[in-house]
Amino acid sequence: VIITHDATIASVAHRLITLRDGVIIEDKFTKEPPEKFYPEEMRSEKKEISEVSRPKKFLNFIWSCFGFSAFGSIFRMSCANLYRNSFRSFLTALGLILGVGSIITIVELGGCFYSLIQNQIFKLGTHLVTVHPYYRHGRKSGGATLSLLEDDAKAISQCCQSVIAVAPLVHSGGRASRNDRECSVGILGTTELYEHISSKKIEKGHFISRWEVKSASKVCIIGKNVVEELFQGIDPVGKSINLNRVPFEVIGVFQSESGALGKLISGIDSIVVTPITTFKRRLSKKFQNLQAVDMIGILVPNVKVMRIVTEEVKKLLRWRHGIKKKTENDFVVRNNEEISLIIGMILSSVILFISGIAAISLIVGGIGIMNIMLVSVTERTREIGVRMAIGATRNDLLTQFLIEAVILSVLGGAFGIALGFFGAVLIQVIIEALGMGICSFHFKSLVAVLSRFTEHPAITGVTIFFAVLFSAIIGIFFGLYPALKASKLDPIVALREE
Repeated sequence: VIITHDATIASVAHRLITLRDGVIIEDKFTKEPPEKFYPEEMRSEKKEISEVSRPKKFLNFIWSCFGFSAFGSIFRMSCANLYRNSFRSFLTALGLILGVGSIITIVELGGCFYSLIQNQIFKLGTHLVTVHPYYRHGRKSGGATLSLLEDDAKAISQCCQSVIAVAPLVHSGGRASRNDRECSVGILGTTELYEHISSKKIEKGHFISRWEVKSASKVCIIGKNVVEELFQGIDPVGKSINLNRVPFEVIGVFQSESGALGKLISGIDSIVVTPITTFKRRLSKKFQNLQAVDMIGILVPNVKVMRIVTEEVKKLLRWRHGIKKKTENDFVVRNNEEISLIIGMILSSVILFISGIAAISLIVGGIGIMNIMLVSVTERTREIGVRMAIGATRNDLLTQFLIEAVILSVLGGAFGIALGFFGAVLIQVIIEALGMGICSFHFKSLVAVLSRFTEHPAITGVTIFFAVLFSAIIGIFFGLYPALKASKLDPIVALREE
C-alpha cells in the first residue's frame, strides 16, 4: 500500500483510490492484476463468472463477507487487536465468566435439591394424605387442645370408600438407653396399619401387630442409628432397651435410609416406633385425653383419588367437629403433591433471589468492558486518526469498537457456560456422593452420574442461546458509549496525539 500525492507514482499501482478531506472520491483498477494473483488452476484458462456453480457462488459470497468485505476486514482487525492484548481481554471478560457460570450453577443446585427433597417426600408414602390439628392463636398440642381423635381416623376409614388404609399417629422426642450407652431418638406411636401407609421397610423382625396395639405391649421397632449406638454389631431383635426409662423389647429393625441427605431429611434411622396405646400410657404425659392424636395418615390408590379424598375428609371432619359455615377448620389436610408444590415455590423464590445477587457480577463485568474500551480508545487515538485520514468512516470505527465489545462479552458468556457446566456436574457428583454415602462413592458411580447428566442435562440449547444473547446485549449496551466516542474523534486532532 502506497500513500502519495504524486500521480506518476500512483499510476504504477494496479488499483488507485483517490481521497480528498478523508472522503473517497474515486476507486478504480488502472490495469489487470499480474498473472500471479490468479490461482494455479485459472492461470492457463480463466473461467467466466457464469460458469461458476451456484453452491460455489454462495460459498464465495460467505467468504467475501468475512474475508474481503469491509465488515470482514473490520472483524479481523477487532480480533487481532483483542489477541494482541489477550491477557487484558481475559481479565475484562472474567466478570461475565463468573456471572454466567454462577447463575447456571445456582439454578442446577436448586434443581438438584428440589428433586432430592421431592424424592424424600414421596418416600414417606407415594399417595399419602395427612391430617394435622390446626392450633389457633399459636396454641400448640397439649392435653385437650388437640382437635384430632382416634375416632376421627376410624370414621375416615369407614366413610371414605376410596382409602386403602388409615392410621393415627402420635410422636415426641426421647432418650433410648441400653447398659451404659444412650442416644436421642424420635418416638412414634401408631397402629399396625402404619406399615401399609409408610414406605419404611423392616430389615429384621416384624412390625407391631393388632394384638400388641390392643394389649399396649411394650415392644418397639428401631432404626439403624439406634442399633449402631446401642448394640454395636449385636443383633438387637429380642433384646431390651429403655425408652424414657421404660423397658421395651425390640421386635424389628428398619432398613437404613440410603445417603447422608436422606437420613437428614427423613430421620428414619433415628426413629423408634411403638404401639399407640403404649406410647400414650407409658411414654408421654401430654395426652390427658387418650383419644387425641397428633396426625392421621391416609393411604389412597392414586393421585386422582387423592384430591377427592382430601375434599371428603374435610367435609367429614367439619361435620364431626361441629364446625359451622364461615368458620375456619380446626384441622389441616395436606397431601404429598401440595407439599411438593409448596417446597418448589420456596426453592424457586430462593433460587431467584440468589440468582439476582449473582447477576450483579454481570453488570460489574459490563462496566469492566466499558472501562477497558474507553482506555483502548485513548490508547489508539493516533491509530483512529490515521484510519480516518485514509478513508475510514465513522460507521467503520463505530462497528469496530462495538465488535470488540461484543466479542469480549460473548466469549465471556461462552466460558461462563463451560464453567456452569462443570459446576453442574460437580454438584451432581456431590449430591450423588451424599445420596450413596461418601465412603461408598467410587469411580463407577461418577461414570453413572455423568451418563445421567448427559441424558437429563441442566444446560440445554435454550440455556446456551439466552446466555449468549444476554452476553451480546451486555457487550452492545456497555460498548456503545466507547464506540461512539471513538467514531466522533476529529481526525486532525487525533493525528496530533503522541
